[in-house]
Amino acid sequence: MRSSEIEEVYLTVRKRLWAYIRSIVRDTDLTEDIFQKSWMKVIPAISSKGLNRDSLVPYLFRIARNECMDHFRKRTREVKALERIAPGQVAKSQEQTDHSLAIRTVIDECLKNSDLTESRRELLRLRLIGQLPVEEIASLLGLSRSTAYRELAASIQFLSKALETAGIGPEIFQES
Repeated sequence: MRSSEIEEVYLTVRKRLWAYIRSIVRDTDLTEDIFQKSWMKVIPAISSKGLNRDSLVPYLFRIARNECMDHFRKRTREVKALERIAPGQVAKSQEQTDHSLAIRTVIDECLKNSDLTESRRELLRLRLIGQLPVEEIASLLGLSRSTAYRELAASIQFLSKALETAGIGPEIFQES
C-alpha cells in the first residue's frame, strides 16, 4: 500500500475514528493519545500483515477498541489500588462540553439501563458514532453480514423506543 493511499484512508476515517474513541473514553486528551497509538500500531502492520484499503479500516477500529479496553483495564487496577490506600477518596467526574458528547451521553444512559447486550451496544457505537459500514462492522465483530444487519436493526429499534420513552425525539441528532 502506497503512502498516498494510507493518507487517503487517514483523511477519510480520522473524524469517525476520533468520534468513536471519544464515545468510549469521554476524554479529549485520552482520545488523542489512543488515536495516535492506533495509527502508530497500524502503520507497521500494513506491510507485515499485508493490509489493503478494504481491510485497513476495520483493523484500525479494532486496534482503537483494544487500546480503549486496555486503558480501562489499567484504570480499574489503578482505582482499586487508590481505594485500598485511601478508601472513598477517589473522585469520579465527567466532562460534558459539546453537543455530540451530550447526545452520546443520552444514548449511553439509555443503553446502560437497557436489556441490550454489550455486543449490541458496541454495534451501535460503531455504526452511529464510528459511522462504519455494516460490512466493516461485521468483519470487526466477527459476524456474518446478514447477522450484523439483523442485530443492528433490532438494536436501533430498541434504542428508538428507549429514547422515545425518555421523551427524546429525533431532533437531538440534528447538528447545531
